[in-house]
Amino acid sequence: MTIKFLLQSPDHNETTQEFQTLLASAKDGRLYILTGSVSSYDGVASELASAISWAANQANREIVLLIGIFADTKGKYTASLDQVVTKVGNLFVKTINALRSNSNTGIAINVQFVAVRKWHAKAIGLSGRGKDFLNTDFSIFGSTNFTEPARHGDNCEFDTCIINDDQDGAGPLIRMFATKLRTLIHHGFQHNREPAFAHRVVQIITQNLSNVTISPQTGQSCYQLGF
Repeated sequence: MTIKFLLQSPDHNETTQEFQTLLASAKDGRLYILTGSVSSYDGVASELASAISWAANQANREIVLLIGIFADTKGKYTASLDQVVTKVGNLFVKTINALRSNSNTGIAINVQFVAVRKWHAKAIGLSGRGKDFLNTDFSIFGSTNFTEPARHGDNCEFDTCIINDDQDGAGPLIRMFATKLRTLIHHGFQHNREPAFAHRVVQIITQNLSNVTISPQTGQSCYQLGF
């Protein structure tokens, strides 16, 4: 197992560099994009484009995009679920359109969109909701937010990257982390903190892109989009 500590700030972009390095390694698997909000700026759109390029036309690669809506100190939501989901859908459309304009063969991609309310999106995402975390190839804990302040702005983040390069599967640290997260997931379900599928994202995409086919894949909230 390889553990790296990364800095993301106005003077360092180690997390962004590691993200690009992992995509360039062309490993198969599942990529989690976990965020409390989404920016539509060019920098963020470019990073999303690199993730979509990684997954495009690859049957063994999948993107899971989770959106968390968080309450402020008074218990009120700082943004509605629909507002954030609309931003996600529009950013996805913008990215696909840009890639499609440079492609002669079209694009097919496996993608899940999940929206979470009253619960921490990162915990759900990093655990794979208790299914596949132990077999993960890599994970970055920290500023995976696809927002301009987190990725290209004034935020200062300290992140941890774990790369599972063991021959015998996940190492002890990943195993321990996964066990704790599965317990957290179970408690969340008991208290009605179950994630809800973001149908609006798919609606926005289908309304803004022509020749889109959506067919069920593996589970209620997993769809294959062909462009």
